[in-house]
Amino acid sequence: MREEGLTGSRYTARIVEVAGKRVHVEFDDFFEEGSEVTLLRDWVKMDQLRPPPPATPPDFFHGLGSGDALELRHEDGWWA
Repeated sequence: MREEGLTGSRYTARIVEVAGKRVHVEFDDFFEEGSEVTLLRDWVKMDQLRPPPPATPPDFFHGLGSGDALELRHEDGWWA
């Protein structure tokens, strides 16, 4: 997302429509303002899209060390 405070974060969504170089998406974890049931939809540029991250390998935690770079899932988003 490119909104203030969300720079560098990524969220899961589904494609609703493709129009040229823009895509209409529906976010999995965000709701329209004032609603607890209607998922948020927004138009985004294709260059903002990324595939979902792969599943964490079972041995991932055993190989972690101080100073290792990683991405973090926090508050429904991925932060790089």
